Amino acid sequence: MFNSMAIVSGLLLFALFANGTFACFPSSDKEPPEIEVKLPEPTVNVTVCEPQAYDIIFGLDNDVRKDHYEAIGEQIYKFIEPLKLGNGPNETRVAGLVAGVSDRVSLGSFSTAPEFIRAFRGVALKPNTGQSDITDVMQKAAGEFTKKSKERKAKNVKRVMILFYGNNGPVRPVSSSATYALAGDMAKKASVFTYVFPYGGCLYHSVNHA
Repeated sequence: MFNSMAIVSGLLLFALFANGTFACFPSSDKEPPEIEVKLPEPTVNVTVCEPQAYDIIFGLDNDVRKDHYEAIGEQIYKFIEPLKLGNGPNETRVAGLVAGVSDRVSLGSFSTAPEFIRAFRGVALKPNTGQSDITDVMQKAAGEFTKKSKERKAKNVKRVMILFYGNNGPVRPVSSSATYALAGDMAKKASVFTYVFPYGGCLYHSVNHA
């Protein structure tokens, strides 16, 4: 009985080995099987980014001397003149605010640099309350960005504030340091890029494209 079982087991192992051998190594009169593999076509998703657009607000502190307005206006003109002003993608809207002055040049009001500069100078020359400083501009700018964003046709819009304050000696600030910090923090949280330039005295900063 043991011998017969051993013989059967041996035959099964031989048959299994022989079958595997013949399957892996076909006889010389047979061609090896052709293997055809079809790989799936690669899928490429391309996301096209909309060109960058800008909303830029220029602000004047109330201690900037009026005889500097002309020079500041020239600097702003040189900055925006190469830009394409408009409401669409890859276009820029500009606004002008002055501390202590209720009038303003709103975002998108003008489509050429000369028109904007003329209007902004008109606002700057209006009498101000004297009780406001650069934080007034920053707070009004936050409202301007929010309000005018609904009218923007472009989606990829970067917000920028360019502020000028007087450097004419020790001027007592109207706002506390905590108020300045709060205004700056609000601008940061609103993703507003803020640039501040002292103007007058021995310091003179020109505005250049970043």
